[in-house]
Amino acid sequence: MDSTRVQKAFAEHIIAAGLLRHANTAGPQSAPIGTGGSGGISAGGGGVPPLHVEPNAKLGVAPGERSSPENDDTLVVSMRLSTQPGERPFDTYRKRFVIDMIYRSRTGAGVGTGPLKRARALDAAISDLLTGRTDYGYGWTMGTSHPVFVLECSPYSGLAPIARDDSEGATDLSKYLFEVQRA
Repeated sequence: MDSTRVQKAFAEHIIAAGLLRHANTAGPQSAPIGTGGSGGISAGGGGVPPLHVEPNAKLGVAPGERSSPENDDTLVVSMRLSTQPGERPFDTYRKRFVIDMIYRSRTGAGVGTGPLKRARALDAAISDLLTGRTDYGYGWTMGTSHPVFVLECSPYSGLAPIARDDSEGATDLSKYLFEVQRA
């Protein structure tokens, strides 16, 4: 089992749930929520944001940095491998991986904090998708074309701000720990 397979399965899982879309798949641009929006994932009448897996960018892809269909005007999400915790000698049944989710949202004049609220709602929905399962303790299969048997999944660190800048927007990071069955 390698980290790439876990990442692909995780990406397939959240895309199949309708929370994100493949970066190369066209989708409607998200309208800024402004001050009157509810802050929900699809608030503002737009589509779901694109997901970039292991982009060549230090802090992930920001809104406006890519051309369509890889762009979204208010929120772009990137996924990358964070670390692989060491295992004890007799833990040969599992491997653990930590995957970062980086949320880059546009903030500032004319946009407000709607995209930032949308990023927080999206992260909460991803967390619920992974941890709010009824088969906890039994394991479950994540992904379809790259299936991975997940023994356990939990937030490794909650959503936290990385950077705030009116010209660059907001950058937030959350980490998820996947314990998978060793192949």
